Amino acid sequence: MNTTLKKNTLILGAALAAALTLGSCAGDTGTGPSDSPGASSTEAPAVSSEEAGQADVMFAQMMVPHHEQAVEMSDILLAKAGLRPEIATLAEEIRAAQAPEIKQMNAWLEDWGVDPQAADHGSMDHGGMDGMLAPAELERLERADTAEATRLYLEGMIEHHQGAVQMAEDEVAEGQHPEAIALAETIIETQSAEIREMQELLEAGPAAAGRDGAAGSDSPVVGDPDLLADHDLAGLDARTIIERLDTQAVAERPTDLVASVQPEQLIVADDRGRQAAVPMPADEVYVSAAPYVSQTHQCHFHSLTTCLGELQNQDVRVTVVDNATGEVIVEERLQTFDNGFVGLWLPRGIDAELTVEHDGKTATSMVSTRNADDPTCLTDLQLTST
Repeated sequence: MNTTLKKNTLILGAALAAALTLGSCAGDTGTGPSDSPGASSTEAPAVSSEEAGQADVMFAQMMVPHHEQAVEMSDILLAKAGLRPEIATLAEEIRAAQAPEIKQMNAWLEDWGVDPQAADHGSMDHGGMDGMLAPAELERLERADTAEATRLYLEGMIEHHQGAVQMAEDEVAEGQHPEAIALAETIIETQSAEIREMQELLEAGPAAAGRDGAAGSDSPVVGDPDLLADHDLAGLDARTIIERLDTQAVAERPTDLVASVQPEQLIVADDRGRQAAVPMPADEVYVSAAPYVSQTHQCHFHSLTTCLGELQNQDVRVTVVDNATGEVIVEERLQTFDNGFVGLWLPRGIDAELTVEHDGKTATSMVSTRNADDPTCLTDLQLTST
């Protein structure tokens, strides 16, 4: 197995671990808290501050700004024209993996009664600490042409990851909060693999060619070519795969396949450790919503083969209104799929309000299609009488 595929497999594991921590549907078999070890009810109690030690608090406080800079570096690189596909995919994966982890760590700090901004990160602003880039280095990355930016990104991110691995190793050795330790172990495994890949990319010569860095169906599929073929998905674009799997009867779902919908790519993996990333359309994002009355679960990225909502095959009225313009983007009667979800293709770059009506009851949720880490799975739509 080549380094890229090894890293992609680890990325999937990291993504699934983060998804479970965030409440993704990945691994879910039902809507209630007892349906699956991977599903968490909205009534689940928050982690108490007594379960977190000083090392756990320090780990979260220091790793949040560290991750934020990795996301910023990736954003800068992905704005460059003509990136090589493997470089763009790497940056997208780093951004997509670390942004949800930022949210999780901030949520822990809030649960622990700790101000996420309480730690003094001022010294990190000057670079050198835990691999952080100084402001001047970020400015150089932003000003550089694509070829130079690729080199600077790889060199800077290697040091950045090495710092993160060291911080995570400290948490594993000294922490006491089980979920924080688990995240640290994931960071060690995933980022160590990415370090090896980036070193190989540098050795190969990261001259930029042939891609504009934007999400879109013209981008190549990355990963194991046999995976899609073995599941009769070869040659299909993300839209076709999504619509085929999401509308499938629950009883006919493949049990050896996971398909996770992210704003910029569809991640497909099987039980043999193979993975492929299929680019999403350049102008649309797929968002899934599961209205409910009494039972739901937390979710971030929609899983086409494991997510399950409460209201299956039910008639609903769905409205989506753009917050900025007031434009009604969607207004139609739909039927939830056999998995209890409705699927919506929404324009990229919007913030909107989604409303679902069913049986005289209404639910509303906010939806965004601006960022690579925006949720594609909305399970907070509790229907109440109007």
